[in-house]
Amino acid sequence: MMQGLVCRDGELAEEITKAAFKRKLVIETSGADDQVIKTLCPLTVSEEELHHAMDVIKESVAEVMKDRIKRGDAHSVSSLAAEPRPCRSPRAAGAFPLFPFQRFRIFRR
Repeated sequence: MMQGLVCRDGELAEEITKAAFKRKLVIETSGADDQVIKTLCPLTVSEEELHHAMDVIKESVAEVMKDRIKRGDAHSVSSLAAEPRPCRSPRAAGAFPLFPFQRFRIFRR
């Protein structure tokens, strides 16, 4: 249930989290430069809530990327992808991703 979305820089991650907040989804950033959008949903989350949250994140990323491409800050989505980083932990070198996580919460309307 833990996931992180690594962005090229903290500025991009912040824009995405702000766009998600406008859609009533609270997520945070972490990492050395706040470049990771972190999510950790509660164990009691329903499948419907999880799909809704993922849709909100997808819409937020799309909005930010379109704005950046329009402004000329990027030529394509892949130009803003994060550079691969080596794992610092031998434990994380296996099947588990290495990200710090916290939870996200969906506001009920």
